[in-house]
Amino acid sequence: MTIKQKIFLIIITSIYLFGQNLPRSASYVSDDKISIVYISDLNLYNTPSQNQLEKHILEKRFGVLVYESQAIFQEIIKYINQKLDPEIVIFGGNNISDLRKDENLWTLFLDMVSEIKGDIFMNLGTNEIKAYNTDELLQSLKTFDSQRNTLWHLRKIKNYLFIGLDSVSLFDNPKLSKEQLQWFLSTLSQNQNVVTVVSLHYPLLGSEGEIINNSVVKRITEIISVNPQIKLVLSGGGYFNRVHLLNGCVFVNAPSPVVYPCSFKVIELLPGRIKIKTVNILLKGIIKKALKSAQDAEVFKAKLPLNQIKSYLLGKNQDLQFNYSFSDLKNR
Repeated sequence: MTIKQKIFLIIITSIYLFGQNLPRSASYVSDDKISIVYISDLNLYNTPSQNQLEKHILEKRFGVLVYESQAIFQEIIKYINQKLDPEIVIFGGNNISDLRKDENLWTLFLDMVSEIKGDIFMNLGTNEIKAYNTDELLQSLKTFDSQRNTLWHLRKIKNYLFIGLDSVSLFDNPKLSKEQLQWFLSTLSQNQNVVTVVSLHYPLLGSEGEIINNSVVKRITEIISVNPQIKLVLSGGGYFNRVHLLNGCVFVNAPSPVVYPCSFKVIELLPGRIKIKTVNILLKGIIKKALKSAQDAEVFKAKLPLNQIKSYLLGKNQDLQFNYSFSDLKNR
C-alpha cells in the first residue's frame, strides 16, 4: 500500500469514527416530529338491522348520517392503520349519538377505538356526558390513560403537551368552569417552554374567524393569546371546516366524518412548523348522500341559500390544506 493510500484510509476512518460521535440531526428531527389525527362529532350509532326509510332526527336537523356512522368509522380506522400510522389520535367530543337508551353504544365505540394504532386522547361532548355517569366514563377512559381522573386532562408525548378541555363543564357549570380554568392556567405556567396543543369540543371561533360572543370563550382566547407556547387549538361542534390564524395561534374547527364533506384532520407538527390537511372518507356514495342531506337539513337551510351550503361546509383552500412556519408568527 502506497503512502497516499495509507493517508486516504486514515482520513476515511477518522471521518467515520468522528461521525459516529456526532448528534443525530436526522434522528433529532424525527424525535421532534409528531403526527396527529383529529376526529370530532363522529356520532357513532349501531348499524340498524334493516334499512331505515325514515330519516333520523339528527339527519333532518343537521344532515348527520347517523345510520352510516359505524361503516364510516370502520373505514376511518382502516385508513388510519394502513395509511397514516399517527402517534396520537384525538377524539374531539360527541363521539357517540345522543341515545341514552342504548347502554352498549359507548362500549361499541371504545371497542372500535381499541383497534387504532397509536395513543388515544379522548375529549367528551354533551352526548357522552348526558348519556352516561361521569365516574363510569372516567373509569372506562383509564384504558387509554391510566392517570386520568377528571373530564379535562393532559398528556405529554415526545416534546409536545396535549391539553384536553371539557367544554360541558366549562360552559354549563360555573363551579367546575372556574376549577378547570385555574388548572388550565397552572398547567400552562408549568410548561411555558413546551409546544402545546389544546383541544375541546365547542368551537372558540365562528366560521369567519370571529371570537364567539361568550364570556368563557373570551377568557379562554385571552389565556391562549398570552401563552405563546400554544401553537394549535382543535375543536369541532360547528359542522364546518375552517383553519384560522389568530394572534399567531392556529385554530382548527374540524368537520364531522358523518356530515358533508365527511372528513377528518391529519396534522403534522415539526420543529417550527405545522402542516394540516383534510382527509375525506373513501366512500363516494356516502359523501354524495351527505351533501344531499346537508342541503335538506333544517339548520343549514335556515341560514344559507341552497347554492351556498356546500361551500360553507367544505371551506376554502386554506381550510383544506394549511402549512405554516412558527418563524412567520407575529406578535407572539
